[in-house]
Amino acid sequence: MGNPRRLLKLLIVVFTSLIIGLGLLTPANADTVGEEYDYAVLGNVKIEGVAVGGVRMLVEGAGYSAETLTSDDGSWLIGVPSKDVYSVTLDESTLPAGVVVLEGEPTQEVELGLSGRVVMNFFIGEGERNEVSFVDQFISRFIYGINFGLMLGLASVGLSLVFGTTGLSNFAHGEMVTFGAVAALVFGVFMQLPIWVAIPLAVIASAGMGWSLDAGLWKPLRKRGLGIVQLMI
Repeated sequence: MGNPRRLLKLLIVVFTSLIIGLGLLTPANADTVGEEYDYAVLGNVKIEGVAVGGVRMLVEGAGYSAETLTSDDGSWLIGVPSKDVYSVTLDESTLPAGVVVLEGEPTQEVELGLSGRVVMNFFIGEGERNEVSFVDQFISRFIYGINFGLMLGLASVGLSLVFGTTGLSNFAHGEMVTFGAVAALVFGVFMQLPIWVAIPLAVIASAGMGWSLDAGLWKPLRKRGLGIVQLMI
């Protein structure tokens, strides 16, 4: 066997040479954008393995903004000043006609890790580009907001009724409201009953659950003379 120290020195020299060689072969973080920075966001834009050049990519975050176009091989790289969270946007208007982002939104958030680089690829393909106007978005969100507010109001009325009749703040009221929603889901979706049948059945099931809890739990405790604090616990 050879000298262990000589073998160790040889391994160190080989390992160091590999690191230096890889460093020389590795391109800068960006060819045209942010080449002065040590960190980078990069990716490829391809359709079924075919590169798409000339697609505008935008990176924003930490008070920094930069953009570039994909090269002929579909690759792009933008240097960034620090390890932070950045939003990456693919400009769909620069994609070929009939090509859109198929999964997710054209703007995604990425966070740089220990390596100082993060890869962000978008899944694109042929499809229809749905452009929703501001008015349509406002009307849709307004209706969703009213719907959500009505659900919260209904839950608040139930909580107020329980407190007014029993003097007890039911911390499990949210679970009881959820039980009604799950019951409606079971009757309407899984059992495929008509909506005008599923909703009354869900109401009856929720009322039955509330009565069962009161008859089996709260009423016996009230008969034993427990105070409000003990009942809440």
